[in-house]
Amino acid sequence: MSNFTQLSNLSTKYVTDCIVRYGTVNTLTIGTGQCRDSTNTFDIVIASPLVISSLASASGLPNGLDTGTIAANTWYAVFAIFDPSNFVPVAGLISLSGTAPIMPSYNGVTYGAFRLLGWMRTNGSGNFLPATITGNGNLRKHYWDAGISVLSAGAATTFAQVNCGGAAPSIDNIELTFDASFTPAAAGNNVNFRPTTSTATQVDGFTGTNAGVVQELQIKLLTKLSSNAPSLDYKNSAAGGSTTLFVRGFEYFI
Repeated sequence: MSNFTQLSNLSTKYVTDCIVRYGTVNTLTIGTGQCRDSTNTFDIVIASPLVISSLASASGLPNGLDTGTIAANTWYAVFAIFDPSNFVPVAGLISLSGTAPIMPSYNGVTYGAFRLLGWMRTNGSGNFLPATITGNGNLRKHYWDAGISVLSAGAATTFAQVNCGGAAPSIDNIELTFDASFTPAAAGNNVNFRPTTSTATQVDGFTGTNAGVVQELQIKLLTKLSSNAPSLDYKNSAAGGSTTLFVRGFEYFI
Protein backbone atom coordinates (compact mmCIF):
# COMPACT_ATOMS: atom_id res chain seq x y z
CA MET A 1 0.00 0.00 0.00
CA SER A 2 1.28 3.48 -0.82
CA ASN A 3 2.28 5.66 2.14
CA PHE A 4 0.84 8.78 0.57
CA THR A 5 -1.41 10.19 -2.07
CA GLN A 6 -1.94 13.71 -3.35
CA LEU A 7 -5.63 14.50 -3.20
CA SER A 8 -6.86 18.01 -3.88
CA ASN A 9 -10.38 17.46 -2.56
CA LEU A 10 -9.41 16.82 1.09
CA SER A 11 -9.54 19.74 3.52
CA THR A 12 -6.48 21.80 4.40
CA LYS A 13 -4.21 20.03 6.93
CA TYR A 14 -7.00 17.64 7.90
CA VAL A 15 -6.59 14.83 10.44
CA THR A 16 -8.76 11.74 10.78
CA ASP A 17 -8.09 9.70 13.94
CA CYS A 18 -4.27 9.33 14.40
CA ILE A 19 -4.78 9.58 18.19
CA VAL A 20 -1.65 9.73 20.36
CA ARG A 21 -1.97 7.40 23.35
CA TYR A 22 0.04 6.78 26.49
CA GLY A 23 1.47 3.27 26.38
CA THR A 24 3.98 2.74 29.19
CA VAL A 25 6.41 4.98 31.06
CA ASN A 26 8.65 4.92 27.97
CA THR A 27 6.31 4.27 25.04
CA LEU A 28 3.59 6.14 23.18
CA THR A 29 1.29 4.87 20.44
CA ILE A 30 -0.12 6.68 17.41
CA GLY A 31 -3.37 5.05 16.35
CA THR A 32 -4.45 4.32 12.82
CA GLY A 33 -5.81 7.08 10.61
CA GLN A 34 -4.86 9.57 7.95
CA CYS A 35 -3.61 13.16 7.92
CA ARG A 36 -2.09 15.82 5.70
CA ASP A 37 1.59 16.68 6.29
CA SER A 38 2.77 20.02 7.71
CA THR A 39 3.19 21.54 4.24
CA ASN A 40 -0.31 20.47 3.18
CA THR A 41 1.21 18.52 0.29
CA PHE A 42 1.02 14.81 1.12
CA ASP A 43 -1.50 12.52 2.78
CA ILE A 44 -0.02 10.23 5.45
CA VAL A 45 -1.80 6.92 5.95
CA ILE A 46 -1.18 5.10 9.23
CA ALA A 47 -2.45 1.62 8.47
CA SER A 48 -1.43 0.04 11.79
CA PRO A 49 -0.54 1.58 15.18
CA LEU A 50 2.93 3.09 15.55
CA VAL A 51 4.79 2.52 18.83
CA ILE A 52 7.32 5.22 19.80
CA SER A 53 10.04 4.50 22.36
CA SER A 54 11.84 7.07 24.51
CA LEU A 55 14.70 4.68 25.31
CA ALA A 56 18.24 5.72 24.38
CA SER A 57 18.50 2.72 22.06
CA ALA A 58 15.80 4.27 19.83
CA SER A 59 17.27 7.78 19.73
CA GLY A 60 17.87 9.06 16.20
CA LEU A 61 15.76 6.29 14.69
CA PRO A 62 12.21 6.13 13.34
CA ASN A 63 9.74 5.52 16.18
CA GLY A 64 12.12 7.10 18.70
CA LEU A 65 13.40 10.46 19.98
CA ASP A 66 14.85 12.52 17.15
CA THR A 67 18.12 13.28 18.95
CA GLY A 68 19.79 13.00 22.36
CA THR A 69 18.27 11.34 25.40
CA ILE A 70 14.92 11.84 27.08
CA ALA A 71 14.84 14.62 29.70
CA ALA A 72 12.91 14.96 32.94
CA ASN A 73 9.94 17.34 33.32
CA THR A 74 9.94 18.14 29.61
CA TRP A 75 7.33 18.47 26.86
CA TYR A 76 7.76 16.42 23.68
CA ALA A 77 5.97 16.93 20.38
CA VAL A 78 4.67 13.71 18.78
CA PHE A 79 4.85 13.39 14.98
CA ALA A 80 3.97 11.04 12.20
CA ILE A 81 6.84 11.03 9.68
CA PHE A 82 7.09 9.61 6.18
CA ASP A 83 9.14 9.44 3.03
CA PRO A 84 7.48 11.16 0.02
CA SER A 85 9.43 8.83 -2.30
CA ASN A 86 7.70 5.87 -0.65
CA PHE A 87 10.87 3.85 -0.01
CA VAL A 88 10.47 3.46 3.77
CA PRO A 89 7.36 2.95 5.93
CA VAL A 90 5.46 5.60 7.87
CA ALA A 91 6.82 5.98 11.40
CA GLY A 92 6.46 8.03 14.58
CA LEU A 93 8.87 10.47 16.20
CA ILE A 94 9.13 12.60 19.34
CA SER A 95 11.04 15.87 19.49
CA LEU A 96 11.64 18.91 21.68
CA SER A 97 10.61 21.00 18.68
CA GLY A 98 6.97 21.31 17.71
CA THR A 99 7.84 22.67 14.27
CA ALA A 100 11.21 21.33 13.15
CA PRO A 101 12.01 17.77 14.28
CA ILE A 102 15.33 16.29 13.21
CA MET A 103 14.37 13.70 10.63
CA PRO A 104 15.89 10.21 10.99
CA SER A 105 17.06 7.85 8.27
CA TYR A 106 16.13 4.21 7.67
CA ASN A 107 17.87 1.88 5.22
CA GLY A 108 19.79 4.86 3.87
CA VAL A 109 16.67 6.96 3.25
CA THR A 110 16.00 10.15 5.24
CA TYR A 111 12.38 10.90 6.04
CA GLY A 112 11.24 14.05 4.29
CA ALA A 113 7.91 15.15 5.78
CA PHE A 114 6.04 15.18 9.08
CA ARG A 115 2.81 16.10 10.85
CA LEU A 116 2.41 17.13 14.49
CA LEU A 117 -0.21 14.93 16.18
CA GLY A 118 0.08 15.76 19.86
CA TRP A 119 2.15 16.43 22.96
CA MET A 120 3.35 14.39 25.92
CA ARG A 121 5.31 15.35 29.04
CA THR A 122 7.80 13.48 31.18
CA ASN A 123 7.95 13.48 34.97
CA GLY A 124 10.96 13.96 37.24
CA SER A 125 12.23 10.49 36.32
CA GLY A 126 12.00 11.07 32.57
CA ASN A 127 8.93 8.82 32.28
CA PHE A 128 5.84 9.76 30.30
CA LEU A 129 2.99 11.03 32.47
CA PRO A 130 -0.17 8.90 32.10
CA ALA A 131 -2.91 10.68 30.18
CA THR A 132 -5.86 10.03 27.89
CA ILE A 133 -6.22 11.91 24.59
CA THR A 134 -9.49 12.04 22.70
CA GLY A 135 -10.79 13.82 19.63
CA ASN A 136 -11.04 13.60 15.90
CA GLY A 137 -10.24 16.19 13.31
CA ASN A 138 -7.87 18.95 14.37
CA LEU A 139 -9.21 19.40 17.93
CA ARG A 140 -7.62 17.21 20.59
CA LYS A 141 -8.49 16.92 24.29
CA HIS A 142 -5.82 15.83 26.74
CA TYR A 143 -6.83 14.55 30.20
CA TRP A 144 -4.29 13.81 32.94
CA ASP A 145 -4.81 10.65 34.99
CA ALA A 146 -3.91 12.77 38.03
CA GLY A 147 -4.36 16.54 38.24
CA ILE A 148 -1.18 18.63 38.18
CA SER A 149 -0.85 21.35 40.83
CA VAL A 150 -0.07 24.84 39.53
CA LEU A 151 -1.19 26.94 42.54
CA SER A 152 -1.37 25.95 46.19
CA ALA A 153 -3.06 28.16 48.79
CA GLY A 154 -2.56 31.30 46.73
CA ALA A 155 -3.19 34.42 48.82
CA ALA A 156 -2.68 37.29 46.34
CA THR A 157 -5.15 40.18 46.53
CA THR A 158 -3.86 41.80 43.34
CA PHE A 159 -3.62 39.89 40.07
CA ALA A 160 -0.71 37.43 40.24
CA GLN A 161 0.53 35.18 37.47
CA VAL A 162 0.17 31.38 37.57
CA ASN A 163 2.61 29.49 35.34
CA CYS A 164 0.92 26.37 33.92
CA GLY A 165 3.86 25.14 31.86
CA GLY A 166 4.17 21.97 33.93
CA ALA A 167 0.64 20.94 32.96
CA ALA A 168 0.16 22.15 29.36
CA PRO A 169 2.49 22.68 26.36
CA SER A 170 3.71 26.03 25.03
CA ILE A 171 0.67 26.90 22.93
CA ASP A 172 -0.85 30.38 22.91
CA ASN A 173 -4.56 30.81 23.68
CA ILE A 174 -4.90 27.27 25.01
CA GLU A 175 -7.91 26.44 27.20
CA LEU A 176 -7.19 24.49 30.39
CA THR A 177 -9.61 22.61 32.64
CA PHE A 178 -8.96 23.18 36.35
CA ASP A 179 -10.10 21.65 39.60
CA ALA A 180 -10.27 24.92 41.53
CA SER A 181 -10.88 25.49 45.23
CA PHE A 182 -11.37 28.77 47.06
CA THR A 183 -11.59 29.35 50.79
CA PRO A 184 -13.03 32.81 51.58
CA ALA A 185 -12.09 34.82 54.65
CA ALA A 186 -15.69 36.02 54.79
CA ALA A 187 -18.95 35.13 53.07
CA GLY A 188 -19.19 36.83 49.68
CA ASN A 189 -15.44 36.99 49.07
CA ASN A 190 -14.46 35.76 45.60
CA VAL A 191 -11.58 34.77 43.36
CA ASN A 192 -11.20 36.11 39.83
CA PHE A 193 -9.16 34.79 36.90
CA ARG A 194 -7.98 36.24 33.60
CA PRO A 195 -5.51 35.26 30.88
CA THR A 196 -2.05 36.67 31.53
CA THR A 197 -1.53 39.94 29.57
CA SER A 198 -5.26 40.74 29.84
CA THR A 199 -6.21 44.05 31.44
CA ALA A 200 -9.72 42.90 32.35
CA THR A 201 -10.69 43.31 35.99
CA GLN A 202 -12.73 40.10 35.94
CA VAL A 203 -13.09 37.37 33.34
CA ASP A 204 -14.03 34.23 35.28
CA GLY A 205 -14.33 33.36 38.93
CA PHE A 206 -16.55 32.19 41.75
CA THR A 207 -17.71 33.31 45.19
CA GLY A 208 -17.39 31.75 48.63
CA THR A 209 -20.63 31.36 50.57
CA ASN A 210 -19.34 30.81 54.10
CA ALA A 211 -16.23 32.06 55.87
CA GLY A 212 -13.54 29.40 56.04
CA VAL A 213 -15.55 26.87 54.04
CA VAL A 214 -13.87 25.54 50.90
CA GLN A 215 -15.74 26.10 47.63
CA GLU A 216 -14.81 23.67 44.84
CA LEU A 217 -15.48 23.99 41.14
CA GLN A 218 -14.24 22.56 37.85
CA ILE A 219 -13.69 25.46 35.49
CA LYS A 220 -12.25 26.05 32.01
CA LEU A 221 -9.96 29.06 31.69
CA LEU A 222 -8.12 30.59 28.75
CA THR A 223 -4.35 31.05 29.09
CA LYS A 224 -1.78 33.15 27.24
CA LEU A 225 1.88 32.44 26.63
CA SER A 226 4.24 34.22 29.00
CA SER A 227 7.94 33.28 29.11
CA ASN A 228 7.00 30.43 26.76
CA ALA A 229 4.49 28.93 29.21
CA PRO A 230 0.68 29.04 29.21
CA SER A 231 -0.27 31.35 32.05
CA LEU A 232 -3.20 33.02 33.76
CA ASP A 233 -3.67 35.54 36.56
CA TYR A 234 -5.72 35.13 39.72
CA LYS A 235 -6.80 37.52 42.48
CA ASN A 236 -8.58 36.96 45.78
CA SER A 237 -11.00 39.78 46.59
CA ALA A 238 -9.93 40.03 50.23
CA ALA A 239 -6.98 39.20 52.46
CA GLY A 240 -7.21 35.81 54.11
CA GLY A 241 -8.64 34.10 51.03
CA SER A 242 -6.93 31.00 49.64
CA THR A 243 -6.99 29.63 46.08
CA THR A 244 -5.70 26.27 44.82
CA LEU A 245 -5.59 25.09 41.20
CA PHE A 246 -4.97 21.66 39.70
CA VAL A 247 -4.90 21.23 35.90
CA ARG A 248 -7.03 18.25 34.83
CA GLY A 249 -6.51 18.68 31.10
CA PHE A 250 -6.42 20.98 28.08
CA GLU A 251 -7.73 21.36 24.56
CA TYR A 252 -5.69 22.34 21.51
CA PHE A 253 -5.62 22.20 17.72
CA ILE A 254 -3.06 20.27 15.70
